[in-house]
Amino acid sequence: MTRSHTFMSSRLLNYNNLRKIFALLGPNGAGKTTLIKIILGQLALKCGTIHVYGEWSGFKSSGICGPGVGYMPQTLALFNEFTISEIINYYGLLYRMNCVEINYQLEGLRRLLDLPDLSRLIGVLSGGEQRRVSIAITMLHKPRLVILDEPTVGVDSLLRHRIWQYLEDICNKNGQTVIITTHYIEEARSAHNVAFMRSGAVLRQSNPQQLMDEYECPTLEDVFLQLCHSTENTVALRQDLNKWESNADIDLNNNNILTTNETNIKYNNNAFIDFQRIKAMLIKQWIAIKRRPLFMCAYYTLVIISMASMNIYISNDIKHIPIAIYNGDVDNIDQLSLSNLFINSINDKNMRISHYTSIDSAVQSVTNGDNYLALEFRTNFSDNFESRVVDMFDTSDDVLNNSAIRMYIDLSNPLISIMSIKYLIIALNTFMNDLGQMLNKTNIYQLTTALNVHEVLHGNLVDFMSTFSYVGPGLLLAITFTMPMVLSAFLLDKSVDTMNRVFMTGVTAQEYMVAYMFMNMVAGVVQVLISMAVVFVVYGVQQSGSYWEIFLLLLTEVLSGISIGLMFSLILTDTINVTISMCFFFFPMIIMSGIIWTVEAIPSYFRWLSYASPLTLPVLSINNIMQRGWDLTRPEILTMEFL
Repeated sequence: MTRSHTFMSSRLLNYNNLRKIFALLGPNGAGKTTLIKIILGQLALKCGTIHVYGEWSGFKSSGICGPGVGYMPQTLALFNEFTISEIINYYGLLYRMNCVEINYQLEGLRRLLDLPDLSRLIGVLSGGEQRRVSIAITMLHKPRLVILDEPTVGVDSLLRHRIWQYLEDICNKNGQTVIITTHYIEEARSAHNVAFMRSGAVLRQSNPQQLMDEYECPTLEDVFLQLCHSTENTVALRQDLNKWESNADIDLNNNNILTTNETNIKYNNNAFIDFQRIKAMLIKQWIAIKRRPLFMCAYYTLVIISMASMNIYISNDIKHIPIAIYNGDVDNIDQLSLSNLFINSINDKNMRISHYTSIDSAVQSVTNGDNYLALEFRTNFSDNFESRVVDMFDTSDDVLNNSAIRMYIDLSNPLISIMSIKYLIIALNTFMNDLGQMLNKTNIYQLTTALNVHEVLHGNLVDFMSTFSYVGPGLLLAITFTMPMVLSAFLLDKSVDTMNRVFMTGVTAQEYMVAYMFMNMVAGVVQVLISMAVVFVVYGVQQSGSYWEIFLLLLTEVLSGISIGLMFSLILTDTINVTISMCFFFFPMIIMSGIIWTVEAIPSYFRWLSYASPLTLPVLSINNIMQRGWDLTRPEILTMEFL
């Protein structure tokens, strides 16, 4: 991530006194934190250089980022769900310390900083207690360079004095160098050297006592006021010139008040992967999950509910479809006739029959929405149908007309309409078989139709409109893709200060991503196993392919979902923008991926857009695996899974 920042610098600081305390003083917004970020390598200058211990800032040999520096940001940058002991151990592992070293250092820091009970959660500590924990993290590994950004804000005067005394001790005893920023100007008297900053410029840099003697002031704050007053006109001139020459270095006078140019924030990380740091981040992720059990329980409960709902609500044939029947062939519904034989062939579990005394009332019931279709059997239907079957080649038009079963159908719900026709075709097949047995012609159905399904190669002819086989595999895949995408997008720690502090320990972007992806993949594997257990074990959904290949395909979708969610999270830092963007991405993807309607129905000039969806090819693959029994030996499946 890169952005620009304006900072007044050039030959800004020249501090060669190691093993001493250097204080950056100035009001809020003076540029102290920006300068620290430059030193830490978080800001890369367009021109000029920053050297730390003779090395460019950010290089491995400088120890920045890494164990060579201890950095405390201005904000607390702590994890509220951690205990004090857990967060200290976490950063200790990031600094590659062993448990003995961590415990030894922690004991001393605990006495110095008067830390609360180590088992207390960070989130329940007061602001002052949290700041003390933050200081302890910074000092834990005895870095040769300690950088503290406003460490004494919110702490009492006694602790503030103890902190400064401790900083002097580590400089003298351990040979550490301390850079500290503060807007409490007077507390910096203990520093060996101070630099006064205002509006991104260093007004003066020297020993505190020398500055007070030179300006004949009793306090450092009076020195700062004099410096501000004497340089007001110079600063105004510098700002005016900067509007015209924003990319130039302008030396306005010889008092070290110097301008800078624009800088771009860039990360400078080590390129290697350290497995101890990855282990530490995995432990951190596990603690975060353990502290929020309801979240993960809700996540997996939603998976179970989604799978169960898919099987309960949309995976079964439609039952008890209401239909109207007018039978003019008989005087009563119990009379023996071919029309009643057909009516009795209709499965009463599939269709709920209501009899009407006239065709007009039956049709009106469909118009009113009481029924989805109406069947009409005309007068003498039985005699005419018998004549039609016995002597089909000499049948008159009147016989054909009176032997037909007329259907008046409501197509407002296409799925119910298709299901109704399916049930009527099954009933017709049953009716023809029963009639054939009555006439001693068992092949009467073949006599009346030339179309015959000789063999079903894939699927089930009886349950060919089962909605699970129609949309179930695609929905299973879509849920498997969507849940990790949402989890990945909203669980990434987006606190810039927290991430910066972690990266300052030497953690590289690669290590951070490895740990993050690993934990999300573990959550995804559990999700896939739960989904498959609910669909194939609990509800017993039948399929023709390999469960192992279904598992692999779903796992690739988990990885795809995590990656896309991570992309949204990194590009869009605001939660609302992430939510809107994911909805904008998700809904068109579901529509065009072939889950609701087959891809082949999409116009050819738009089909390329469908194949660009991360769901389209996997949906085709899982359908081919489950319905056709294909496997990775098929080039189509292998190519789709690879893509």
